[in-house]
Amino acid sequence: MSTDEPLFTFEVTRYEAELLRQMVALEIHDYKSGSIPGDPQDPEFARRRVADCEALL
Repeated sequence: MSTDEPLFTFEVTRYEAELLRQMVALEIHDYKSGSIPGDPQDPEFARRRVADCEALL
């Protein structure tokens, strides 16, 4: 294996991409509706997770 070859390839089907999009949108919706419980150890975790989810969309 040469150094120019990728270590692995990653392929996602359209179905998998749509499923991921729906899961991310649901995560954002749940956070904004207050359905996600807070974590007393890391109260900002849910906010950071939703920010990451919004970046994916």
